[in-house]
Amino acid sequence: MKLHMLWAVLFILVLGALGGGYYLYAQETRALQKLVDAQNQELEEVKESYVQELQNIQIALTQYQLGAENEAKELEQLVTRQENQFQSQLQDIERKKEISEQILTSTNKDLAQNIEELTDKLFTLETNSKTDIVQKWDDIAVRLECNYASGERSFGSGMYLGPQSSVNLGAGNEHAILTNSHVLEENDAVPTSCVLTWNSGEEVTINFDDEGEISRASFFEGFDAAFITLASSDVPLQTQGSSGLYETCEISPQVGDEVIVLGYPKIGSTNSITGTEGIISGYDGNFFITSAKISKGSSGGAAISIKGDCYFGIPTLVKADEVESLGRILDITNIFE
Repeated sequence: MKLHMLWAVLFILVLGALGGGYYLYAQETRALQKLVDAQNQELEEVKESYVQELQNIQIALTQYQLGAENEAKELEQLVTRQENQFQSQLQDIERKKEISEQILTSTNKDLAQNIEELTDKLFTLETNSKTDIVQKWDDIAVRLECNYASGERSFGSGMYLGPQSSVNLGAGNEHAILTNSHVLEENDAVPTSCVLTWNSGEEVTINFDDEGEISRASFFEGFDAAFITLASSDVPLQTQGSSGLYETCEISPQVGDEVIVLGYPKIGSTNSITGTEGIISGYDGNFFITSAKISKGSSGGAAISIKGDCYFGIPTLVKADEVESLGRILDITNIFE
């Protein structure tokens, strides 16, 4: 009896212990389930957040792709427009080039024709200019024919220097003829008289004394130059009045400059003034070397610079065995230093 009661108590104790343990187990299980449910809820929320963020990223990526495609299309359209514009500009350039070439060709033809016409006009103007120079300066260029006691005669040319001339020969020489000294000498003899013939045709005879001393002539020592003093009555009034128009050159001609030589070469029966043109070819001491022709009779005349329209030297005929075909012009600046 006691044994049965003992087992019953023992059974009751075991059942109580099992019931209490089950109760604790149940509580712990419920707590753990709540924790798991909370974590699952949190994970679900995180998942939903990630899913939403991923969707947002996909939407942004889609929008970016669409924007990139649109930009690419716009860029392609821009490039196409630029290419079309460039092609249009290139075509315009080609058309303008063709027009320019046509205009240039036409202009070149016109220019060539104009140059030809200008050359002709320049030649005519130059010819007229030289003609004007000869016509201007021949008014004071004179022909000299000198007679000697031996019966011989010499011929030459001279240049009139008046009171208004830029060359000063000194007091008492207001009217004079500048020439070469060899024109006033023949075989070391002096002339008894010289006939001066102006280009107008007027003549005047200059007599020298019987002693052979040329009282009205002066010689430049060391130079082939001399001058004859004249009275005002020996000179045509027109020539006297225009003497101030004729100036000496302030700057001497240079090699290559054009010149005209005026004189009265004795060519047959022709006694009118002659102008020969040439250039300054070089220098020889006190002389300019020139390609202009200087013949017997034109020696002592006037050498005129075309560029400066001025008087710069005395054409001088040198003996044939001393020169070639080039003439000599005595530099007057050396004479009047």
